[in-house]
Order: sequence, then C-alpha cells, then structure tokens
Amino acid sequence: MMMSRASGQCSAILAGFLLLSPASTESGVRVDPTTQSFVDSTGRSVLFHGINVVGKNSRKEQELSDKQMDVMKDLGFNVARVGLSWDLYETKRSIFDETYLDFVEAQVNALGRRGILSFLDMHQDLLAKQYCGHGLPEWHMWPSDSADFHRNGRWAFPQPVAQPKYGPNDTYSGPYGRISNCLEAESGKIGWAGLYMTRALSNAAQLLYNNESGRLDAFAAFWRKVARRFRNNEYVLAYELINEPWLGDIFADPSLLVPSRADKVLLEAFYEKLHTAIRAEDNDTMIFFEPATGGNIFDTTHYGSDTTPGGAGFRHKTAFSYHIYCPWVQTDMPGTSSSWLKEWLCEKFNGWQFGIRAADTKRLKVAAILSEFGAVNASDPVMQRLLDFSMNAMDTNLHSWTYWYMIPREDGKNPEAPVLARTFARRVAGEIQSMSFDMASGNFTLRYAADPSIPARTEIFASLRHHYPRGLDYSLEPEAAGKIHQDGNLIWVEHAADLPQNLEVTVRVWHKAAKSEHLQPMLLAV
Repeated sequence: MMMSRASGQCSAILAGFLLLSPASTESGVRVDPTTQSFVDSTGRSVLFHGINVVGKNSRKEQELSDKQMDVMKDLGFNVARVGLSWDLYETKRSIFDETYLDFVEAQVNALGRRGILSFLDMHQDLLAKQYCGHGLPEWHMWPSDSADFHRNGRWAFPQPVAQPKYGPNDTYSGPYGRISNCLEAESGKIGWAGLYMTRALSNAAQLLYNNESGRLDAFAAFWRKVARRFRNNEYVLAYELINEPWLGDIFADPSLLVPSRADKVLLEAFYEKLHTAIRAEDNDTMIFFEPATGGNIFDTTHYGSDTTPGGAGFRHKTAFSYHIYCPWVQTDMPGTSSSWLKEWLCEKFNGWQFGIRAADTKRLKVAAILSEFGAVNASDPVMQRLLDFSMNAMDTNLHSWTYWYMIPREDGKNPEAPVLARTFARRVAGEIQSMSFDMASGNFTLRYAADPSIPARTEIFASLRHHYPRGLDYSLEPEAAGKIHQDGNLIWVEHAADLPQNLEVTVRVWHKAAKSEHLQPMLLAV
C-alpha cells in the first residue's frame, strides 16, 4: 500500500517517540499463540518479573508505601500480582464496598507510574472464613443444608481432619455454627492445607461449581463489576479468575482425585462462565487461569483440558498461571528445614514440574506465568540457591514469574532481593530464542531473532546495586545489528535501519573488570 507523505511523517514521529521513550508501562500486552509469548503493542516479546502483593484478610495487609514501591522498581520488577478479594468487596450480602476498589485502583496506578503492571488476583485459600480461610463471602459458601453438616453433625467442619470446637455464632453461621479452633485444626501434618480434605469445604466448593442457589452467578456478577471498573485502566495487565481452585467434592465423587480430571469436568465450564461475564464488560484485558489445586503432587500431571477460557478465538488474550513449591522446605508447612539433600530433592521434583507446565503451555498455545513460587526462608543460602534454580528454569522456558512472598523493605535490604533482582530482557524487538543469567558471575546472554519492523528498542534490566557494583560491560553481536547503550539499570538496543529480518542477535552483559585486572597482564609483562 502506498503511504502518503503525511502518514509517513506521523509514522516516523511515532517510531522516534517509541525509541526515545522510557521503560514501557502500557497494558496493551497480548499473547502470540505461535510462540506462546507475551507481546506488547509494538510487537516486542515481553517477560515479566515481580512479586505478589496480596492482602488475605484486609486491605491493610497489602498496603505499600511509596518507598516500598520504589524498591520494587529498583529491583527491576515490571509486574505485580495484586490481591483482589470478593469478600473484601462484597462485605455484606449484596452490599459492595466501593472504597475497597478505590484502594486497589490507587495501588495499581501507583505501581503503574513506576513501570509496574498489575494483574488482579481473586485470591482465596480454604474458600471462606467458616473454613478458616478467606476470599469468598461466607454467605455464598456454606455446605449443603443437612444435619450432617450442621453444628456437631458427623461431617461438620473440620471433620474428618479435626474435631470442632465452637465459639459464638455470627450473622451468617446459623445452624452450622462457627468453630473457634482454627489454629488447632491447621496444626496437622500438612498444615493449613489439610483443611481442604474436610467434607464441608469440599461440598461447598462443589456447590459453587454447580451454581447451587446462584453462587456461580454471584461470582460472575462480581467479576463483571470488577471488569467494568478496570476496563480502561492502562496499568491492568490481566484478571486472574481465582487462586488455587479446589478439586470439588472429592468425598461424593472420589474420581476428582484422579490428577487432571477436575480441570476437565469442573473448571472448563466454570472458567467459561467467568470469561463470558468479564467479556460482557471488557473484551480487551487478558485473562489468567490456573489448574485445579490438589497439593504439590497434582503439579506433576498435565492440565486436564485442551480448552482455554473463551476457546481458540481468545488465546491471544489468555495466559496459564501456575504455582510450583517444594513441600519439604515451605515455610507454611510444619517441621520443614533446609539441607543439601532437600535442595537436591527439590531441584529434581520442581524440575520435573517445570517441564510439565512448559509442555502444557505449548499444547494450549497460550503464554504462561509462574504466579507463585518460593515460600522459603530467604535468609538461608541453600534456599537462595533453590530460588535461583527455579528462576533459571523460568529463563529456559521463557516464562514470566511473580515470587511469593516478599514485603519490600524501605531500605531494599530484603535477603532475597539480590536473587530476585536478576538480569533479564524485559522487552525484545523480535522473538526470543534463549536467555540465561549466572548469578554467581553476573554473566548474561540473550539471543533473539530480530524483527526490524518493530519501531521500539530492546530493553534489558541489569541491577548495578545487586550484581554489577563496579559497573558492567556489554556487547552486541553482530555489531552491525545496531547500537547498544546503558542508562542506569537499563540496557537498550536500537536496531539498524537496514537490519535483515530474523537476523540472530546476541546481547551479552558481564561485570566490568576492576583496574587491577587490567593492570595484571602489564605487571606480568614487566
């Protein structure tokens, strides 16, 4: 098509603006189903590194000061998994606290102004308050109205994991009662997660999937209200439908314990309902979805459905969000500690899991983000090595990640900060072929097939504070591919105008040599 002189000038101005602009924070990110990568509005491949910012029981738990958000920026984070709880929004039946969404929106905007996009995580654990959990409103999540589930019934929560001890009833507990011994019930061999194996919770989860008494309709209405609020927010990357969805009623239907089965028979329709509700208000923002959670062992099996929310027509707006932990060292599991043997076991176990999720992503033809990993004692050098192992695996798979859990210190001196502030390519003007970073040496290598039609620069984050205190050096191969320069913690590559399509470009970063290292050969010569 012939371009008019005016439009050509506009395009040149746009290209110049993109080349000179600072690190991008626009939310127009999509998925390339062919490469299973995130891409921005200019066509650059995008990788995200960040942390979870989740308040489980109150908004105060996820408040961040300006200094804390500045620390996140300085660590190179370009994404945050921001908590968004249904029960903190709908505080009473059909009564919504809009100041809660005001709070979430203000946090999203404050992060966005620092170059950090947010995906909104409908975070739940153990469904609701009556199960010692949080996330879903309690009046929507009672089990079946049966004497078996009522106060002192044979299946009353937390049976069969523990015996109930009742405290005062509240507004909604009615015949079910309200237990007062959550800490005691959570003290079993597998900790709080053992309460998923209670009859009442499993029954309530199934009733949500079955839309009993309009529960799923209410959940869809919640998401529709959220989408209406955030649909024009440039800093919202995605909506994550629900954190760690349970398997359903494993007592009524033990086949749900068969790995991958719940993904197909329950989550497929569940996610489609929520997708439809969101798309009624917002047809642009991406949607993230998770596999059913049945404990770490279930992450050693593939996602059980070949369908993603919205189907093939929405793959470019869909990403697979998954979690991988090592149960032998998790800080929220009883009696865990580190050792070289556990480190070895974790690397073998998690390495297998990473391979499973990489295969799932390719099969589903969507992008992927490891939205939770860690939960370790980050002051322990053994655990720091394990975190580094996990992030090396993410580099190999070219998957994005958000770490669980770090509350940024205002002085930036979190023990895990040097591990998380790794060098990585945030936006690449082409298709990434491989990326690697060696934390011990600081050596970084990026290889990609360049796309000269992309009017924006390649952007690499490299932390001077944590990995290059003496400064850094870098190279671009071939040199004729363009220009490379450093601006603080960012390294930019601007392609030559005559760059061939799909030329393999290599960028390397390493420690700047100390003066004594330069002088050594001279001294030896003398």
